[in-house]
Amino acid sequence: MSDDTPDAIIASLKPMFDKADAERLLFYGNYHEIWFTPDDLRAHHRQGKFIWGPVNWTLRTREDYLAGKRRVLLNAQSELAAAEQKLRDGSLYPARPLSGMSP
Repeated sequence: MSDDTPDAIIASLKPMFDKADAERLLFYGNYHEIWFTPDDLRAHHRQGKFIWGPVNWTLRTREDYLAGKRRVLLNAQSELAAAEQKLRDGSLYPARPLSGMSP
């Protein structure tokens, strides 16, 4: 069997699945910034999805998952506050049209 068949790729993930199951870890795909529980990733594999080799996954804690969500929330709150400030002080739009744009 070739090492790049779906079955071979899934088999190569077995040690990661074993560790994730034993330690209650999540699969994190950095390239797409996606998270899966082991059961969720297995379900996707049965549908022929996300069949990527071990190099594409890291195992992370649930706390890591929450910390990432907190960072996204804080960044969004900061962007919102900056946009609100620009709206209040009138700098959200330029004082004059940008070059090539009609008013």
